[in-house]
Amino acid sequence: MIENVVNKLIPNDATRELRAYLLSDSVTETSTEFVPMAAASSVLGVTTQTMKLRIREGKLNAKTFFVIEPDRKSWAGVEAGSLKSLLEEKERRRARIKHNVDLCASKGVYMNYSQVMNDVGMDWHSPPDRKYINQVLEEINHQSFKETIDAGSPCLKGCVVVSINEGIPTDSFFRCAVELGVCEVADIENLTHRREFWQEQFDLTKQVYGGSYEQ
Repeated sequence: MIENVVNKLIPNDATRELRAYLLSDSVTETSTEFVPMAAASSVLGVTTQTMKLRIREGKLNAKTFFVIEPDRKSWAGVEAGSLKSLLEEKERRRARIKHNVDLCASKGVYMNYSQVMNDVGMDWHSPPDRKYINQVLEEINHQSFKETIDAGSPCLKGCVVVSINEGIPTDSFFRCAVELGVCEVADIENLTHRREFWQEQFDLTKQVYGGSYEQ
């Protein structure tokens, strides 16, 4: 089961190869090579609707379109250069988010989602941004799980990011914990149980990672 959960975070070979190519020196921000919409969507980890939104915002350069109705277009793909720019931006954000989580874990403190997202120019009220922050936090949880499982006390480092209202992580954190077998559904069936589980994870994170990271 654990292997299945981890595997879902790993992109397929074609997506990995495209990502590596886009981040290589072979592609510049002005490259106009055609990348099919489905492939571009996969490498960014977003839906087609989000891709269309980024095109309208001017963050992606569309390449080849079909007119469905007089005022409606369907894009076949995007230019590699603009896709590279967005991918690099996501990588910078991912690195910054992981830095902040590592720093919080080392200091034994926590941040709320809005603080983490505002720091990287993202908005909690944006569905694509919420999806992205949860993806990155899930990656972090899987990594810390692998680092601590052999010691017998699996730790989910993403617990240091909490909701400003509840003071504990959102549902995605607890779903991840259940998927990894760190807790059972019954352990998080109500708010009281969730708080207790989160406190255990937070204390464990301070114990395992306290003083391990410097800014």
